[in-house]
Order: sequence, then C-alpha cells, then structure tokens
Amino acid sequence: MPQIREVLVELNPWWKKPFVAEYQAREIYDEIRKYLKMRHIVALTGLRRVGKTTLVKKIAADAMRDGLDPQNVLSTRRRSRGHWTPTCGRSGSRNSLT
Repeated sequence: MPQIREVLVELNPWWKKPFVAEYQAREIYDEIRKYLKMRHIVALTGLRRVGKTTLVKKIAADAMRDGLDPQNVLSTRRRSRGHWTPTCGRSGSRNSLT
C-alpha cells in the first residue's frame, strides 16, 4: 500500500517541477476566475469526465504562474458516493481556490 506522502506527491506534480495544465479554453473559466479573488467558496459540480479536475488544475497552474508558491497548493482526492472527488486548496493565504 502506498504511503501518504507518495500519493500526495503523485497528486501534486507541481511540487517536483514546473506545472503546465493542458486545457482547452471554456467560457466557464472566466466566470469562475471572477470569484477567486473574493472570499467565496466555488463548487464545481457536473457529470463524470466533463473536465472539473482539469479546470481546477488550470486554476492552480495560473495561480502558480502568478506567483503562488507551489508548496501552498494541495490537491487531494476524497471519496464521495463511491467516486473519488478532486479537491484543490491554497494554504497560507487569505484567498482560497476551493
């Protein structure tokens, strides 16, 4: 069974090297970005495999490109109704990605 640290490093590739998110532009991205500077919780919901995780990774990659320390970006997965659900948070800051 893998150790927690190994799993976290795998889920957070930006801890090891610069990260570039592969992303196809979508209108929703600009809508979500408006809320990121505010102190709001943004929930992404939708069908499986429609791009929610990709969108969260794009948001994280942009935040790191804009100066956020990659060590302050944590992506995990949690069980929800039998499926793994991605989460991504920003630590050590007033603002939050989730």
